[in-house]
Amino acid sequence: MIFCFISCKNEISTDRILVKGILDGKQMAVPRVIPGTNKMDFYILEKLPVNSQTEPGLFGIPEPKTTLKKVNIRFLPKNAVMLMPGTAFAKDGSRIGKGKGFYDVYLEELFKKSRAFRKTGVKIGYCYDMQIAEKIPSAEHDVKVDYIISESGLIKCSQ
Repeated sequence: MIFCFISCKNEISTDRILVKGILDGKQMAVPRVIPGTNKMDFYILEKLPVNSQTEPGLFGIPEPKTTLKKVNIRFLPKNAVMLMPGTAFAKDGSRIGKGKGFYDVYLEELFKKSRAFRKTGVKIGYCYDMQIAEKIPSAEHDVKVDYIISESGLIKCSQ
């Protein structure tokens, strides 16, 4: 299973990742914000085109329709991957999101409820090179990524 965001505006595009994942038979899960909270759920895309399964979301970002299957985090397969957006990433795995904590909250639930994700899950920041810094501010509750992928390649984070 690959948790992937649907890119918007100035974010690096995830379009090809979503299409390739679906064509390869991967479970591709994308987030939907729960209105009035800093929480989200992920739903599994069923087919192509991706936009036939989405609708405008809370922040103008396409979100999956609620008619799709919601991910049950208690029953995740091994080796799930969480591809995360952010405004900045550091080589130690620190990440600055957009300020609402959606991914930190979701990942906290994953760690509590999914033994498979705790043991074999991988967190990857996906961004442009210009979003990568040596160091960025980080709070104790901020979840760090294991890797960063940008147009220049893969960085294994040192935590």
